[in-house]
Amino acid sequence: MEAGEALGFMRERADLFANAYWGQLALGELRRFFWRGGSDAHRAFRDLEAFSGYLRRKLKECFRYRQPPPEAHGSLEMVPAPKAPVDFYRKEAAKPLAWLGVLDLDFRSQKVEAEEARKRFAAAVEFLRGKGVEPEIHLSRDGYHAVFPLPPLEDPLAARKGLASYLSRRFKLVIDTQPLEAEHHMARLTFSWHPAGSLFCVPLYWWELEELTAEELRGLGRDPKEVEARLRDYGAEWRPLGEIAEPESFEALLTLLEPEKAAPASAFRKWRVRAEEGWRSLEVPDLGVAEYAGELEGFGWVRVLVERQVYPKDGKLNLAWLVLAPAVAKGILSEAEAAEWLRRAAEACGKDPSPYLKKLEGEIRRRREREPSSEELALPTWRSLLLRTRKDGRPLSGHYEKIRKPLLEALAEKGLVRLRVAVPFTRI
Repeated sequence: MEAGEALGFMRERADLFANAYWGQLALGELRRFFWRGGSDAHRAFRDLEAFSGYLRRKLKECFRYRQPPPEAHGSLEMVPAPKAPVDFYRKEAAKPLAWLGVLDLDFRSQKVEAEEARKRFAAAVEFLRGKGVEPEIHLSRDGYHAVFPLPPLEDPLAARKGLASYLSRRFKLVIDTQPLEAEHHMARLTFSWHPAGSLFCVPLYWWELEELTAEELRGLGRDPKEVEARLRDYGAEWRPLGEIAEPESFEALLTLLEPEKAAPASAFRKWRVRAEEGWRSLEVPDLGVAEYAGELEGFGWVRVLVERQVYPKDGKLNLAWLVLAPAVAKGILSEAEAAEWLRRAAEACGKDPSPYLKKLEGEIRRRREREPSSEELALPTWRSLLLRTRKDGRPLSGHYEKIRKPLLEALAEKGLVRLRVAVPFTRI
């Protein structure tokens, strides 16, 4: 995508870009400073309306003076929301209250080829996920960024540098640590336009980082349809800036890295987690506390169904077109994997697989013809399935209610879920 085309794309979808950027700049009553590149001062905005107006004016200026699209960066520190837009260099009263961590991998700095660097970075992200961190991953010019919040720490700068250094050694990568020493470091926002790479820094699913090639990933940021689909899904399919799902596990890791500086202040108590490695827990209204293997997070539960041969006992084979068909269309599974699962699931409950396989083939073909933003491809994440709600707060489709109980029971039988049911299942 050329710069002129990218600028026109941004102007036509200014509201989508403003919402996507604002989701990363405003966390409740906290704000990040925004920088659009060039000579513009760093600013923190009071609300979306003020920020959206600013972004539209800058897009208009770029068009008028034939400049490239504005690049978008945000500070790694967060301050109280100002009553009016405030300049970065006049914020003496705005003491930082929270910080973000970021892993910056650039292919040009690596001692290995891009494909090998991608695999190692994917392994580093998976390690973080095992320690309770669900980072937001997005493209950069020649590499990737992984962004995540930090718990309250005495020295957040030392902690994030120490973590980046540790991951560099463990996974034999060159992760840029020098900028992390600066108190006011700025990091590129998701959906920022990168002129050197001629792409938008779109968010990535963790499984895409593992399974797609480096060039295929770069193609996502250059495809207007793909960029728009991810813009529209942002905040529902992706959580801006990621999250710490297991704060105690991650705090323990930071304490080991910098025991004298990174002693955690244990302020995260929304979720109580198990100390057992790889397990997570979540308070679910009709189940009480549900404990489950971390590999189920995100869309991992779909791959677990296939790889661990999990088959619901009561023959809920409609799971094939409710789950496997959209998963194939989204690239999470191959068609062969889905067909093999359905064949074995049908045989396990004494049914002829032939009509089900034909139905699955048709459902996959139909979904592949849908736009990426289609509701038919809106596969629920693991937490959405447990909580019966999407990330945007809307209730999950009633179709998934019919497979939820049999699916959880089958996973429990495989030892991947532990349920302490407080309230009986309803509407199933």
